Amino acid sequence: MSAVLKYPPLEPELTYVYRPRPVLVPERKVLAELSVVALRVPATTFDGLAIPAGATGTVVTVWEDGAAYDVEFTDPAGLASLTADDLEIA
Repeated sequence: MSAVLKYPPLEPELTYVYRPRPVLVPERKVLAELSVVALRVPATTFDGLAIPAGATGTVVTVWEDGAAYDVEFTDPAGLASLTADDLEIA
C-alpha cells in the first residue's frame, strides 16, 4: 500500500500576483542645435585629434532627442560625437 500525499488548496490571500515596479528614468537634458557647449571630459575627434576638457564647441547635430550630439570644435578643429553627460552649456 503506497501513501498518497494530498496538499490543501491554496488560500486566495496566499497566491502571489506579480506587479512590476515602475522604472524611474532620469530626464535627459536636450541641447538645441547651435548651442555653445563646453567639454566636461577629454574627447577625441573623428580625425583622431585629442580635445581637452574645458574646450568649447558648437552643437551641430542632435541625435535621438538628445541621446548624443555632434559637436564642432575650433581649437583643435574637429568634429566629435558626444553624450549629454560629456557636455555643459558654456
